[in-house]
Amino acid sequence: MRQATEADVEGDVVVLTGTTKVLQTQYQARIAVDIAGGRKEILKEGEDAVIVVKDADAATVFLTIGTNYQLEPNIYLTSTDFHASSKNADMPPEFQDKYKKLEGKPLPLEAIIGRMNAARAAGWDMLKAQHLADFQPLMERCVIDLGGVKSERPTSTVRGDKKSADAEMLYLQELFFQYGRYLLVSSSRPGTLPAGCKETGTGKSVRRGPGGTG
Repeated sequence: MRQATEADVEGDVVVLTGTTKVLQTQYQARIAVDIAGGRKEILKEGEDAVIVVKDADAATVFLTIGTNYQLEPNIYLTSTDFHASSKNADMPPEFQDKYKKLEGKPLPLEAIIGRMNAARAAGWDMLKAQHLADFQPLMERCVIDLGGVKSERPTSTVRGDKKSADAEMLYLQELFFQYGRYLLVSSSRPGTLPAGCKETGTGKSVRRGPGGTG
């Protein structure tokens, strides 16, 4: 889906900007690393940008992302049910205009930069506390107990070992259930696009729905 990404450096922040093939959606990601002890370097090497951390006692990675997709009826309800890998020149005329429905929509740079600045100003401890206060009331609405027992072995080992105890496998089922809920809570917040996890495996709907930038 990715066409090209340009890497740049702004202060101590790496900035990745590009455009997707699907709908020519513009996006920007900003990455920063705050460290305790040690030192860091932000380097521009040709077309790449690199953050190098050495001898640090701790490092916190911050990532903010934004696109010019907007949750508006005229965008969301305009179907682009045409194979995304096809070239515009080969599209029927009615689809060529629909694929331009984000044309003129600005990339929300102020919001992307603002989120990065706010996150770094808050720091890890504050962000974690805010996250727990936000998520725990929702996550604690449901408890599942299948009789599972947490294993000290890596998940891949437990799943691949035919001799794994039933209790270990049951614990993984409990864990995956709650992880699925966590992902849905994360992607279903006020003001965000609807959760679209299922769209990755539903053919045409991946191009129609927001999960496919449709």
